[in-house]
Amino acid sequence: MTTTANTAPVIENGKEVFIPLNKLKKHPKNARKTPHSEASIEGKAASITAKGILQDLVVEPETNAEGEPTVFYLVSVGEGRRLAQLLRVKRKEIKKTEAIRPARPDASTSQQQSRPTGSTRQTSIGTMPRVQPSRP
Repeated sequence: MTTTANTAPVIENGKEVFIPLNKLKKHPKNARKTPHSEASIEGKAASITAKGILQDLVVEPETNAEGEPTVFYLVSVGEGRRLAQLLRVKRKEIKKTEAIRPARPDASTSQQQSRPTGSTRQTSIGTMPRVQPSRP
């Protein structure tokens, strides 16, 4: 991995890339419209503390008006995990430069879907009751 003060980390020869947490931003086109609740973020932070990040974040390089990459990456999948890590920074459990491994940037990452990091998972419609099939 190569980084300089003015460029973002890049992959060399298929090696893994680690991006400092403070270089990750929320993607402005994130599909999630409902903000993560404080309880959800706290639950994710506890899970990450206990188990680590189980699913990599999906990121893309941020670009300036000229289309050149900046030093930041936009998180398109995994914003809740990013927020949980920021909470851990606030609690002084980790440093703001904690290395985060994103999903490998290949064709399959655009197809990835976010799954819960731990045992917490909120839905926008709440819990649906089970419906028993009717018998004739």
